[in-house]
Amino acid sequence: MGHEIIGFDVAFHRDYKEPLKKAIAEFCPEAIGISLRNLDNQRYSSPISFLPEARAVVKVCQESSKAKIIVGGSGFSIAPEQLLNYLGADLGIVGEGERAISDLAQAIEERSDCGNIPRVVVRGHGRTKMAKPRRIEDPGSLELPNRDIFEPRKYLQAGVVLNVRTKRGCPFKCIYCTTPQIEGSKMRVITLQKVVNELEILKEVYGTDEFYFTDNIFNYPAKHAESICEEIISRRLNIKWYCIANPCSLSKDLLRLMKEAGCYGLSLGNESGSPQMLRNLRKNFTVEQVSQSCSYCRELGINYTCFLLLGGPGENRGTVEESISTMERLKPDSLSITIGIRVYPNTELARIAKDEGILDVHSDLLSPTFYLSHKIRDWIFDYIKEVGERNGWNFPILAETDAS
Repeated sequence: MGHEIIGFDVAFHRDYKEPLKKAIAEFCPEAIGISLRNLDNQRYSSPISFLPEARAVVKVCQESSKAKIIVGGSGFSIAPEQLLNYLGADLGIVGEGERAISDLAQAIEERSDCGNIPRVVVRGHGRTKMAKPRRIEDPGSLELPNRDIFEPRKYLQAGVVLNVRTKRGCPFKCIYCTTPQIEGSKMRVITLQKVVNELEILKEVYGTDEFYFTDNIFNYPAKHAESICEEIISRRLNIKWYCIANPCSLSKDLLRLMKEAGCYGLSLGNESGSPQMLRNLRKNFTVEQVSQSCSYCRELGINYTCFLLLGGPGENRGTVEESISTMERLKPDSLSITIGIRVYPNTELARIAKDEGILDVHSDLLSPTFYLSHKIRDWIFDYIKEVGERNGWNFPILAETDAS
């Protein structure tokens, strides 16, 4: 059974409260869904939590309607029970929500029990109850999303490109990352026909030829990436796109195929240029593989961005200088530097921080909390400023820097 849906995009309202109240009054919903993408801005030097504003949105909805308030999204899924209580919403969906939201809407309509629906969290009488999550084994079996609900043309007019995914999950074990707990450690790919069909439809409907693959790693498994590129080429889509790539499986042949399929740039999630820090962060590649990937990109004329995530466990002056030296040698088209690593619940970094006494064992980590090695804390900001000046790197915000 279908349900009538409208969307309200807070991003396009300078003051959203009155327009939101008006939209609720006109539509008279039985349920209101709120997506929480991020908990905060992840900036060590100037942290801003998004949770008070999210709670304010929930309050406006509650004051305007008796509808059930449902919260979901990747940010919510990091700590669903704590966040449901903080936000004061009625229900939550953990992780993938396509099937859960349909079942939940049906249960609300029928006034039946919501507590046994997989992935649903229920709040009541000061306590929460969460049904056991069940992942969608074949994400390609889902219907394509109805993007018109949130008016993609407004984003295109603002210079934002449309995004497409080719898989879910991540098998890697980076100590700070929440993706495996949100999406699972098993990688579930979407068939190449489904992915390229979506690209074709989006190009035709919205008149755009530029896209962003939002996979955490586009090039893994490499065979899947190859098949998608081959399908784009065979259909002569004539599109251009950007993606995130892992140096562990970025061969020159795959890069050449990606370029032929329209890839004009990629982000290498290298995070460090120090062998020791790559091991400490549990990255699955080496500095040599990062260097080789950059060399292939230069040779093939593909723009590449590198990243430095400074301050993790074991970081010291020597490892920082190694990372900077590596970046000076690789000369990426753009470089993003983050100082201090956001600590999220149920990650290896959270365990390390608690073992080292940096975190209180009872901390829920909902507010911006960071790990920054004590061996670099006193000098790292001045050092990065000096490095930027030396190399002509433009860092508009020193704490979380992006040099282009």
